[in-house]
Amino acid sequence: MSAESGSLSKDVPWEWIKAARDIVKAEPRKQPDHLPVQLLPWLYLSDMPSALKLSQNNPLDITAVLTTNKIFREDDLWGITAEFAESDIRHGYVGGVDIIGYDMMKYHWEDACKFIEESLNCSNGKEEAVGTPASPPKILIHCAAGTNRSALVAGAAMIAFGTLSSDDSTHNSNHKDFT
Repeated sequence: MSAESGSLSKDVPWEWIKAARDIVKAEPRKQPDHLPVQLLPWLYLSDMPSALKLSQNNPLDITAVLTTNKIFREDDLWGITAEFAESDIRHGYVGGVDIIGYDMMKYHWEDACKFIEESLNCSNGKEEAVGTPASPPKILIHCAAGTNRSALVAGAAMIAFGTLSSDDSTHNSNHKDFT
Protein backbone atom coordinates (compact mmCIF):
# COMPACT_ATOMS: atom_id res chain seq x y z
CA MET A 1 0.00 0.00 0.00
CA SER A 2 1.54 3.30 -0.98
CA ALA A 3 0.94 6.37 1.15
CA GLU A 4 -0.57 8.19 -1.80
CA SER A 5 -2.85 5.61 -3.35
CA GLY A 6 -3.75 3.35 -0.42
CA SER A 7 -2.99 0.25 -2.51
CA LEU A 8 -0.58 -2.59 -1.83
CA SER A 9 2.97 -1.90 -2.99
CA LYS A 10 5.59 -4.60 -3.40
CA ASP A 11 8.30 -1.97 -2.87
CA VAL A 12 7.33 -1.27 0.76
CA PRO A 13 7.56 -4.32 3.01
CA TRP A 14 6.48 -2.34 6.09
CA GLU A 15 3.00 -1.22 5.03
CA TRP A 16 1.54 -2.68 8.19
CA ILE A 17 3.35 0.02 10.19
CA LYS A 18 1.66 2.73 8.13
CA ALA A 19 -1.67 0.92 8.46
CA ALA A 20 -1.24 0.70 12.24
CA ARG A 21 -0.31 4.41 12.36
CA ASP A 22 -3.41 5.26 10.31
CA ILE A 23 -5.58 3.36 12.79
CA VAL A 24 -4.06 5.26 15.72
CA LYS A 25 -4.51 8.61 13.94
CA ALA A 26 -8.12 7.83 12.94
CA GLU A 27 -10.92 9.84 14.48
CA PRO A 28 -12.22 8.31 17.73
CA ARG A 29 -14.78 5.56 17.09
CA LYS A 30 -14.25 5.79 13.34
CA GLN A 31 -12.46 2.78 11.93
CA PRO A 32 -10.26 3.15 8.85
CA ASP A 33 -11.98 1.70 5.80
CA HIS A 34 -8.88 0.00 4.40
CA LEU A 35 -8.84 -2.96 6.77
CA PRO A 36 -7.85 -5.72 6.66
CA VAL A 37 -4.41 -4.91 5.30
CA GLN A 38 -2.29 -7.53 3.54
CA LEU A 39 1.17 -7.96 5.05
CA LEU A 40 2.28 -11.01 3.06
CA PRO A 41 0.52 -13.18 0.49
CA TRP A 42 -0.71 -15.37 3.36
CA LEU A 43 -0.97 -12.84 6.22
CA TYR A 44 -3.47 -10.05 6.95
CA LEU A 45 -3.82 -7.61 9.87
CA SER A 46 -7.14 -6.21 11.02
CA ASP A 47 -9.23 -4.80 13.82
CA MET A 48 -12.08 -6.74 15.38
CA PRO A 49 -15.03 -5.02 13.65
CA SER A 50 -13.50 -5.61 10.21
CA ALA A 51 -12.55 -9.20 11.07
CA LEU A 52 -16.09 -10.00 12.16
CA LYS A 53 -17.55 -8.80 8.87
CA LEU A 54 -17.24 -12.08 7.06
CA SER A 55 -18.40 -10.48 3.83
CA GLN A 56 -15.13 -8.53 3.80
CA ASN A 57 -13.12 -11.66 4.55
CA ASN A 58 -14.74 -13.84 1.89
CA PRO A 59 -13.42 -11.89 -1.13
CA LEU A 60 -9.92 -12.20 0.35
CA ASP A 61 -10.42 -15.96 0.72
CA ILE A 62 -9.31 -15.88 4.37
CA THR A 63 -8.97 -19.46 5.66
CA ALA A 64 -8.05 -18.80 9.31
CA VAL A 65 -8.59 -16.00 11.83
CA LEU A 66 -6.57 -15.52 15.02
CA THR A 67 -8.19 -13.34 17.69
CA THR A 68 -5.54 -11.83 19.97
CA ASN A 69 -7.70 -9.67 22.24
CA LYS A 70 -9.49 -10.74 25.40
CA ILE A 71 -13.10 -11.81 24.90
CA PHE A 72 -14.66 -11.43 28.32
CA ARG A 73 -17.78 -13.55 27.88
CA GLU A 74 -17.34 -17.19 26.92
CA ASP A 75 -20.66 -17.06 25.02
CA ASP A 76 -19.25 -14.28 22.83
CA LEU A 77 -16.15 -16.34 22.05
CA TRP A 78 -18.21 -19.40 21.09
CA GLY A 79 -20.47 -17.20 18.95
CA ILE A 80 -17.48 -15.75 17.08
CA THR A 81 -16.00 -19.22 16.56
CA ALA A 82 -19.32 -20.54 15.26
CA GLU A 83 -19.73 -17.58 12.91
CA PHE A 84 -16.32 -18.24 11.36
CA ALA A 85 -16.99 -21.99 11.18
CA GLU A 86 -20.15 -21.33 9.14
CA SER A 87 -17.90 -19.72 6.53
CA ASP A 88 -15.31 -22.54 6.62
CA ILE A 89 -12.81 -20.31 8.42
CA ARG A 90 -10.64 -21.78 11.20
CA HIS A 91 -10.66 -19.67 14.37
CA GLY A 92 -7.96 -19.46 16.99
CA TYR A 93 -7.96 -17.42 20.17
CA VAL A 94 -5.25 -16.09 22.44
CA GLY A 95 -6.77 -13.71 24.95
CA GLY A 96 -4.18 -10.99 25.33
CA VAL A 97 -4.92 -7.83 27.27
CA ASP A 98 -3.82 -4.33 26.31
CA ILE A 99 -2.22 -2.98 29.48
CA ILE A 100 1.23 -1.55 30.14
CA GLY A 101 3.72 -4.25 31.06
CA TYR A 102 1.64 -7.18 29.80
CA ASP A 103 3.99 -9.65 28.12
CA MET A 104 1.93 -10.79 25.13
CA MET A 105 4.71 -12.95 23.72
CA LYS A 106 5.48 -14.67 27.02
CA TYR A 107 1.88 -15.65 27.65
CA HIS A 108 0.51 -16.18 24.15
CA TRP A 109 3.18 -16.64 21.46
CA GLU A 110 3.39 -20.42 21.80
CA ASP A 111 -0.36 -20.85 21.19
CA ALA A 112 -0.44 -18.21 18.45
CA CYS A 113 2.55 -19.78 16.68
CA LYS A 114 0.98 -23.24 16.87
CA PHE A 115 -2.29 -21.95 15.36
CA ILE A 116 -0.46 -20.10 12.57
CA GLU A 117 1.69 -23.12 11.76
CA GLU A 118 -1.30 -25.47 11.71
CA SER A 119 -3.22 -23.02 9.53
CA LEU A 120 -0.35 -22.75 7.07
CA ASN A 121 -0.07 -26.52 6.86
CA CYS A 122 -3.71 -27.31 6.20
CA SER A 123 -5.90 -26.73 3.18
CA ASN A 124 -8.67 -24.20 3.40
CA GLY A 125 -11.21 -26.88 4.25
CA LYS A 126 -13.29 -26.28 1.14
CA GLU A 127 -13.78 -29.08 -1.32
CA GLU A 128 -11.87 -28.58 -4.53
CA ALA A 129 -12.63 -30.19 -7.88
CA VAL A 130 -10.58 -33.31 -8.58
CA GLY A 131 -7.20 -32.32 -9.99
CA THR A 132 -7.57 -28.70 -8.82
CA PRO A 133 -4.96 -27.63 -6.28
CA ALA A 134 -6.30 -26.30 -2.99
CA SER A 135 -6.14 -22.56 -2.42
CA PRO A 136 -3.17 -21.47 -0.33
CA PRO A 137 -4.06 -20.65 3.27
CA LYS A 138 -4.60 -17.01 4.24
CA ILE A 139 -4.49 -15.98 7.88
CA LEU A 140 -6.01 -12.84 9.37
CA ILE A 141 -4.72 -11.73 12.77
CA HIS A 142 -6.75 -9.19 14.68
CA CYS A 143 -7.22 -7.56 18.05
CA ALA A 144 -9.66 -4.84 19.08
CA ALA A 145 -8.02 -2.04 17.07
CA GLY A 146 -5.44 -3.90 14.98
CA THR A 147 -2.49 -1.95 16.37
CA ASN A 148 -0.94 -3.53 19.46
CA ARG A 149 -1.52 -7.21 20.15
CA SER A 150 -2.28 -8.29 16.60
CA ALA A 151 0.53 -6.22 15.06
CA LEU A 152 3.01 -7.71 17.54
CA VAL A 153 1.91 -11.27 16.77
CA ALA A 154 1.86 -10.60 13.01
CA GLY A 155 5.38 -9.12 13.12
CA ALA A 156 6.62 -12.09 15.13
CA ALA A 157 4.97 -14.46 12.64
CA MET A 158 6.80 -12.76 9.76
CA ILE A 159 10.08 -13.32 11.62
CA ALA A 160 9.30 -16.85 12.82
CA PHE A 161 8.17 -18.12 9.45
CA GLY A 162 11.27 -16.92 7.64
CA THR A 163 10.07 -13.87 5.75
CA LEU A 164 11.87 -11.27 7.83
CA SER A 165 14.89 -11.15 10.09
CA SER A 166 14.73 -9.53 13.51
CA ASP A 167 17.55 -7.19 12.40
CA ASP A 168 15.44 -6.07 9.42
CA SER A 169 12.49 -5.62 11.75
CA THR A 170 14.44 -3.38 14.13
CA HIS A 171 16.07 -1.39 11.32
CA ASN A 172 12.90 -0.77 9.34
CA SER A 173 10.68 -0.01 12.34
CA ASN A 174 13.14 2.70 13.40
CA HIS A 175 13.34 4.16 9.89
CA LYS A 176 12.32 7.83 9.80
CA ASP A 177 9.47 7.19 7.35
CA PHE A 178 7.70 4.98 9.89
CA THR A 179 8.14 6.90 13.13
